[in-house]
Parts: sequence; structure tokens; C-alpha cells
Amino acid sequence: MLGIVESGASTENLDFHRINGYQTFCLQRARQIASGIIVYVRDSFTATVVHSMADPDKLEVVEINAWRAGLHYHVLFLYNHPNNRPNLDCLLDGWSRHSLLFGDFNAHSRRWGYDNIDAVGCIVENFIDSAPIEFIENRDGSPTFLSYKGATSHPDLLLAHPFGYRTELNTPSYLPLVERGTSCLWRS
Repeated sequence: MLGIVESGASTENLDFHRINGYQTFCLQRARQIASGIIVYVRDSFTATVVHSMADPDKLEVVEINAWRAGLHYHVLFLYNHPNNRPNLDCLLDGWSRHSLLFGDFNAHSRRWGYDNIDAVGCIVENFIDSAPIEFIENRDGSPTFLSYKGATSHPDLLLAHPFGYRTELNTPSYLPLVERGTSCLWRS
């Protein structure tokens, strides 16, 4: 699976975004806050994709339920508008050891490389600390956002169920590769 948050992609022409061997899902522009979320699911998975948005707090989520070889994977891609104080508890429905959550949280915290913590950072830290969730840091701690003017930051986070992360994500057949920006590719 591959997800790109804030891709700047137009959803009017999906043929432009196709990758051989993958199903392609894009948000409809009429509902999105982010500048485009594209989700790719390998053809070997059976998948359903749901786009939801909590209108009062502007939290945008693409939820993927994918099945392969009898296993159910629950993957969430999200975009949180800057300075929005999201209710993240709604994301725990269906949370299991086969769950991943990643996206642009727009949350400052020392835990993921900022010099300060803001209100949204406190919300995300509390969410991580109060649920069966583990924050997975970039391998080299490099920034996940690079601006046109050269500034860098770490708004993109990857969260997983601790049991699934410690056991399954570390096996060669279930290898996550976290890239710059908000993208994650699973190889099997």
C-alpha cells in the first residue's frame, strides 16, 4: 500500500496517477481539505476505501480495509489542518495489531523533532500515550517536510499498534519503508 497526503493531485484524471499492479483511489475535490490524498493498494489485496471527514474539526481521513491471505489490515491516512484540535479517538474503531495510522498531523512536539510543543502536539502525545499506539520515528530522524524556501519540519507521523509493530512489521515479509513526506510502502 502506498499513500500520498497533500499530493497536489487533481482527482479529475485518475489515469495520470496510475501505477501498474495497484488499484488507485483519490479523494473527490468537493470534500477535501488537503490538496489531494492518493492511495494505492496492490492488486493482490481485496480492499475497500472510505473517505471520511469530521466536519467540526476538519480532520480528514482515508480509511483502507484490505484483506490478503485471510488477514485484515486496517490503514488510515490523515490530514489535520494547521491549528486544528482534532478528536483522534474516533480513529481507534477497528484498531488492532494489523493497524497503521499515518499522515500530516501538523502537530509540534519535541518527541518528533520540533523545538517546542503546541496544543495539537499535546493532543497527539496524549492520544499516543493513552491508547495501544506506538510512534515510529524516521530511521535517520530527517524532516518529513521541505518547503520551497528551504525550511524543514516534522509534521508527518507513522503510528502503529505496539504488538503488530514489534512482531510483524519487523519481519522480512512485512517490511515498511517510510519515505519523505507522508508515504509508506509495504512489500510482501
